[in-house]
Amino acid sequence: MDPWTAWVAGGLLASARVLPLFLFVPPFSFPAFPVQVRALLALGLAFFVAAPELPSDATARLLAGGLAAFVLSFLRELVFGFLLALSLLFLFSLLQTAGNLLDFEMGLAIANVFDPQSGASVSVLGHAVTLYAAALFFASGAYRTVIRGLFLTFDALPPGADFAPFGGVRHLVSVAGEALVGAVLLTFPFLVLLFFIDLTAALLARAVPQLNLFVHGLPLKLLAGNFLLVPFAGVLAFAFFRIADRFVEEMLVLTRLAGG
Repeated sequence: MDPWTAWVAGGLLASARVLPLFLFVPPFSFPAFPVQVRALLALGLAFFVAAPELPSDATARLLAGGLAAFVLSFLRELVFGFLLALSLLFLFSLLQTAGNLLDFEMGLAIANVFDPQSGASVSVLGHAVTLYAAALFFASGAYRTVIRGLFLTFDALPPGADFAPFGGVRHLVSVAGEALVGAVLLTFPFLVLLFFIDLTAALLARAVPQLNLFVHGLPLKLLAGNFLLVPFAGVLAFAFFRIADRFVEEMLVLTRLAGG
């Protein structure tokens, strides 16, 4: 078999697994990164992965099966790539959900802003936390951890190998639930403090109605929330590093489940 033909076939199959990560998952999917750049980066990584000295047995068997077998394997790799991308999306959305919870409790949910990049209305803290996490993602080198985890999936399941792409769907659902619980736990101390501020204002307003604390309650919660954002930024950075490591673990778990 021609090694160049096997390399091109392996690269196309690998690109089906890599492309969903760079096209649909933040921070890669931010509009600030052109789609052409993300697609070319994904294709470059895919063909780098599929560049062995000799063609793999899986690729050789696949090419021997004809065009139908290649298209079926390509679709299978694409589905599996979407599952891997969803695992990162769920874990990354943990931080955004935590920012949205703080946004709601501080009263900033009524002041959504227009994001010119996405063209949608976003919450203030939720969007700020997303940008902060994106800065951490690239400044800390966490993107290398994510790409390394993606490469490890090719060691476990080479392009063209037989596997069940939906084997890890149940595990992926549990990851989504853990992401939601993690967002609540991450912001739980701040939510409790803001709740007690509301409770104290309600009791004082009941005892002394002339103070009209419900009118001044929102500025008080904003002031307390701004003080809380300083330790929250540090906690968020620590949680983000754990999330990057957890993503590598989840990709390998999904790969093992898909491979049976």
